[in-house]
Amino acid sequence: ATERAHRCFNAVMCYGSLSRLASGFCPLSVSADHFKGTARTFQHLRLLDQEQYQTSAVLGSALDSFYCGLKLKNQPLDLTQLLGQLTGVGRRMASLSCSFPLGLPENGLLENHSCIPVPLTPGAVADARQDISLAVVRGCPQDLISRLPRSVQDPGEVVHRFADKMCGGGLAWLMRVENPTRTANGFPAIFDEAVTPRGLISKHPREKNTGVALVPSLVCVQSGSGTARGLQEVVHAGSSLDLQRFHRCTLAGTEPDAFKEALNAVQELASDYDLGL
Repeated sequence: ATERAHRCFNAVMCYGSLSRLASGFCPLSVSADHFKGTARTFQHLRLLDQEQYQTSAVLGSALDSFYCGLKLKNQPLDLTQLLGQLTGVGRRMASLSCSFPLGLPENGLLENHSCIPVPLTPGAVADARQDISLAVVRGCPQDLISRLPRSVQDPGEVVHRFADKMCGGGLAWLMRVENPTRTANGFPAIFDEAVTPRGLISKHPREKNTGVALVPSLVCVQSGSGTARGLQEVVHAGSSLDLQRFHRCTLAGTEPDAFKEALNAVQELASDYDLGL
């Protein structure tokens, strides 16, 4: 109970500060919710409790992929415009989600494939519909996007349709990065046996002591009702928290009034979604 209370306290104070400092922010964690340390389930990954660095690697790979999309020289990007698309009217909390690896089968095609990006924000859920989505498709082999001549089928359109569908719609910005994520040789245990060294999915188990060198992935930043559930979870827990019982919080210099002020800020942020702004 004490640990849960401190997690709740930290979440409220953090979100309260961020809501004042930014029009859009994106908390990151592989935890399923704010109040438990249990990691989310990824279809082709094995996260071991005794090797916590693995969870950091998942977050790092997602951030790296998104930043790669921002740095493409041949497609200059106005970051202010990008954030404006994401936040829309008023302040927003966003969810960074990823499909890592992408889960493409060997000899498969992107247009026939589906995946569910896993939210990397506590409390957020993979919703069927998003208000706004920004996506990066990284490292997808050309021969798995389309085998038809470009005059018959534009690979870019195939990637766009795939990303829009997998991200829940509302796709406002898409970047395609050709180079996949590269992993170190000493990092094989995180991927299950079905993942090949090229990051594809095979019916034949990968040989023991063989790592996964290249990882195709999908990363998307989204804002919608699925993200808002995390905010509502924090508001509900914070409203029932008796701060006076947990002296470590008050000894840290936080008075009950400051906690209530932060809680009101989070409640205001959550209400933006309720009003459909």
